[in-house]
Amino acid sequence: MKLRESLKSKYRVRICATLGYFVVPFDIIPEQIYGPHGYIDDIFLCSHVLNEFKEEIGIELLDEHWNGDEELEDVLEVCYNQSKEILGDKTSEILNFVGFI
Repeated sequence: MKLRESLKSKYRVRICATLGYFVVPFDIIPEQIYGPHGYIDDIFLCSHVLNEFKEEIGIELLDEHWNGDEELEDVLEVCYNQSKEILGDKTSEILNFVGFI
């Protein structure tokens, strides 16, 4: 089964919102101001959405599209947990910014 065929429209919208967040010039932590540190909110949002997909469709289908050397599930866990810890209360602001809450 293809990933595209397994995603409900709700998740397709989440993908579009996440991609849009990547290109917004002044998101919650803008790269133009904070440099490389400004990517932590992008990492959080991406890992948040991928974790939702994992809950919905399972890790196996996502794993088929993963080319990394590490286990995808481990990478998602580290990215999500560490970015969430760094961002603290900003996580709600980020999710609200893209309309997830």
